Amino acid sequence: MLKHGGGAAVVRVDNDGRAVGLEISDDGSGSAAALAGTGSGEGNGLDGMRERAALYGGALTAGPRPEGGWRVHAVLPLVSSDAVAPN
Repeated sequence: MLKHGGGAAVVRVDNDGRAVGLEISDDGSGSAAALAGTGSGEGNGLDGMRERAALYGGALTAGPRPEGGWRVHAVLPLVSSDAVAPN
């Protein structure tokens, strides 16, 4: 979260025995470095995160929160017949 969100983040993890839910959100206050966009610019960003979740039969959504800040939410099944085994 430091690269993009900066400030304080809230992380929530839920496990209902069938899937693990992950939610990371911030309030949008951000650090000066994060707001200035001083990250390396390398990586696959949200598209890469969505692809990785889908690889294991899961899903990922991300976007701005109505009250400000940003939210990333992923659901990853604990067992899935749709998952592709990594090489």
